[in-house]
Amino acid sequence: MKQTTSIPEFGIKRDNEERRDGGCAVVFDPQNQKYAVYRNLKNEMLGLYGGGFDENENKNYDHWIYFLRKSVNRAIELGYDTINQNPS
Repeated sequence: MKQTTSIPEFGIKRDNEERRDGGCAVVFDPQNQKYAVYRNLKNEMLGLYGGGFDENENKNYDHWIYFLRKSVNRAIELGYDTINQNPS
């Protein structure tokens, strides 16, 4: 299963941008039909677990939403997530 996909660029273009590698995980429990998320205690927002988060960064969450939707759709496609019917 060697398949590569080009991921669209997200966010707002800014002067002096720096490329940074990072990652996130979408953790799903098929038995309980629940996703693991964290709650930011400062603003009560829910988020995905990932690396490279910086409190001083601009709060543009487009890329997290994109990956969450892709992951939920894949869990549904594989038959693991039987609760969500239309997450897109």
